[in-house]
Amino acid sequence: MLKRQAISLVKILSLSAIISQSAIADDIMDNEQINGVIDMTDPVSGIFVSPSFTYNEVSLDSNYLNENVKKSLFGIGLSLGYEFDSNFLFEFNGVMASNFSMGGASDRYNWSHKALLLGYRFEWEKVSLIPLYGRASWTLSQQEGQLFNSGGEEYDEIEGTDTIYGLSFLGKVNKHTQALMSLKEIKVDFGEVYLLNMGISYYF
Repeated sequence: MLKRQAISLVKILSLSAIISQSAIADDIMDNEQINGVIDMTDPVSGIFVSPSFTYNEVSLDSNYLNENVKKSLFGIGLSLGYEFDSNFLFEFNGVMASNFSMGGASDRYNWSHKALLLGYRFEWEKVSLIPLYGRASWTLSQQEGQLFNSGGEEYDEIEGTDTIYGLSFLGKVNKHTQALMSLKEIKVDFGEVYLLNMGISYYF
């Protein structure tokens, strides 16, 4: 009699342990889905913001001294946009960048632009590619450095609105955050402007 009761008790305890383990596993799965660990491949959509560091390469056919120059500029960028469930998106993009001029001793070049771009996301699991196309309003200022300059510093500023296009590469970090690298070109008439941005995109 006692033996049968002991066997029954062991069966009940074993069944309870199995049920408990199953419930715990379900809770872990639910928490991981909520925290974005498992749902990494879900489609991305909604409002996004993308802060970034930027490297600009600006080539001028003729600067304020009628010289052909190429300058490397460094700065920051910020994009704010919206992506639809259909993978189409639009974004407002702004960049400010300057070269190192040793406290004004060498020539100073400042670049800034505001752009509206349209794009479409091609997505493969955790990696995405987004071709972008739009228009950018830009300003480029040039100021002569003080070193070896006996007179006043020459200053020139040009501006315009031109076509901007490029590619963005993204890799998912979690459900809301993606690592970002973007390559763009602005079709200016004074030379060439290329931009490399590296940062993150955060989706709300």
